Amino acid sequence: MAENDGHRAVFTPINCSPTPYITGGNLPYRYDLVSFHFHHLSEHTVNGNHYPLEVHFVLTRHGKPLSTTITDTTSTQAAAIAVFFKRGSEPTPIDPLVQAMQTILPASGNTATVKSYDISSLLPKNKSLYYRYKGSLGEGPPCNEAFLWTVMKQTKPVTQSQIDLFTQLNKNVDNGYPFNNRQFSQRMNMP
Repeated sequence: MAENDGHRAVFTPINCSPTPYITGGNLPYRYDLVSFHFHHLSEHTVNGNHYPLEVHFVLTRHGKPLSTTITDTTSTQAAAIAVFFKRGSEPTPIDPLVQAMQTILPASGNTATVKSYDISSLLPKNKSLYYRYKGSLGEGPPCNEAFLWTVMKQTKPVTQSQIDLFTQLNKNVDNGYPFNNRQFSQRMNMP
């Protein structure tokens, strides 16, 4: 399901069996997907440069609700995966999401159903190249550093028209909150 939450489009898996999850990659647990959302411009930077789009997967340790994991800063009960997108050509992994985006665009609270979507298409082929740090989700208080972040180095393609759609969504739902204001204690520099 896609929802305009007043800040961005949030996609939540519903009626998925099993729940999408991730393991491996030196992660200490199995993490179940809670939702994913996009940021235009990217919140993370590499060598000081933004990408036009970034997706964040929000995950919690298997069997743990998000509400309790985001307050636990002593362990890694929650995780987030970020993937950068750069301008490319069609087809892109975002293509199946465009219709839902257009439906929810006009107003906060709008929802749309996304039928049969392969969430793994948003991940890069090479999952062994990434940055890792512990930080907050950065969505607002309490901003606890309860998330184990994995920022993938390999990018995915996005078209200019898709970038424009995300730009329009941000413009329509900006409630005075500053975008792209995340501060990091770890620099991410690529050779």
